[in-house]
Amino acid sequence: MITGGFPGAFRDVLGVRCDEFYPLQEGEQVTLEDGALVEDWTERVYLDSAEPIVRYASSSLAGGPAVTRRQVGNGTAWYVSAPLQPEAVDRIVERLVEEADLLRILEADPGLEAARRIGPDCSYLFLLNHTDTERAVTAEGLDLLSGTRVGPAGGVRVVREPDRSTGNPTPAT
Repeated sequence: MITGGFPGAFRDVLGVRCDEFYPLQEGEQVTLEDGALVEDWTERVYLDSAEPIVRYASSSLAGGPAVTRRQVGNGTAWYVSAPLQPEAVDRIVERLVEEADLLRILEADPGLEAARRIGPDCSYLFLLNHTDTERAVTAEGLDLLSGTRVGPAGGVRVVREPDRSTGNPTPAT
C-alpha cells in the first residue's frame, strides 16, 4: 500500500492526486462538460502539475477535473477519473492520436484493432475483432491461421503481407 492518495506510485508522473471515490447509485449519472455521461463512479481529483482537459459538470464534483494531462519529458501522461462511455473514449483517443501525430495502420470499422510488425524480410498484420459482430477491413496477404487469402476480417487474423516488390506473400522467417 502506498500512502498519500490514489494513484499511488503514478501520482508524480500523472501530476494528480485523488482522495475519494464516489460510487454512483443504479440509474444515477454524472455529466462531464463535453456532454459525456458517467454511470459507475467518479473520483475527486486534485491537480498538482497536470492540466484539466475535461471537467465534471454535475454532482458535488462539478468544476473539478475528470480527465487530465501532464507533459512528462518528451511524452504526455493522461488520467481519466471515471469510466467513460465508448463515444467519450473515442474523443479522447482521437485527441491523443492527433497530438502524438500517429499514423493509422489502415482504415477499419470501429472495434477492429490492427497492429503491424515489420521485420527485415517481412511484415505481419495482426487483426483483432473486439466486437461480437463481423467487422470489415481490406488487407492483402496470407492469413496464417486459416492458410487462405485475406479479405474481410472477423475474429483474429495474422496476415503475412505481400512483398511490395513482387506482390507475393513474403516467406516466414
